[in-house]
Amino acid sequence: MTQSLSIKLLASPMRLSMTERTKFSVGVEVTNRGTANVDPDLMNCTLTVNGKHSMSWSMAIGNGAREPSWYDLAPGRTATMSWPLGDELFDAPGDYHLVMALGGQQAIADVTVTR
Repeated sequence: MTQSLSIKLLASPMRLSMTERTKFSVGVEVTNRGTANVDPDLMNCTLTVNGKHSMSWSMAIGNGAREPSWYDLAPGRTATMSWPLGDELFDAPGDYHLVMALGGQQAIADVTVTR
């Protein structure tokens, strides 16, 4: 991945109950800060939850129709997408450390799930 890209992990809400897991959304935002179009290679964006690779994330980011910007991101433009994965990511109450990685960059979010 080129140095001209910046990434952001989108996670909301940061605190929720087990019954609210369906309201949790996780996603990626990547911005081209360079001067030329680039392929942000979003299909290779990974997510770990408490150190464990999320297959649900990999399935979500790797499947479905995408805007052209997911493959050819113009300067100054941002590509973003989110999915409702709370049920898949959080199986019990607790603190969850999410780490999204793309091309040598990482973005982090901490989420608390209560009873």
